[in-house]
Amino acid sequence: ERLPPLLPPSHPTLVRNPGKDGDDEALLEKTREKLAGKLTPASRIRLLRHNSVRVQVEGPLCVVYHASNNSRDFHSKEEQGLEFDVDYLQALNQLVTAYPSYLRVRDLQFDGEDDEKLELARVLASNGIVTRLDPPAKT
Repeated sequence: ERLPPLLPPSHPTLVRNPGKDGDDEALLEKTREKLAGKLTPASRIRLLRHNSVRVQVEGPLCVVYHASNNSRDFHSKEEQGLEFDVDYLQALNQLVTAYPSYLRVRDLQFDGEDDEKLELARVLASNGIVTRLDPPAKT
């Protein structure tokens, strides 16, 4: 029952665009996948918006409820959640509490290897939940 996060026009298209007639699902998915593919353990990520997610423990899982895929039409989609093993809870809460600061993927608080942290970051990016701090342009 929430609208997707509102982003400034200069931001890449990671959430639905309210100015267009209809939603371009293919463009949205392509942009998110491109971002996810660029992530490395050295990448710096953060939530798109502070209030864009809610992390909740449900039994052996932690669920990240988000509005990034929601339509601008009221009640057009059910609440969406991504399920993760509870081992990821500390890393997910770290992203929530660090906002608006960026965190390196390898510095996420998780007792796993960098590739597991990277996979978490890529899942969040491909669902429009996190964004990446672009490295400075080379001159």
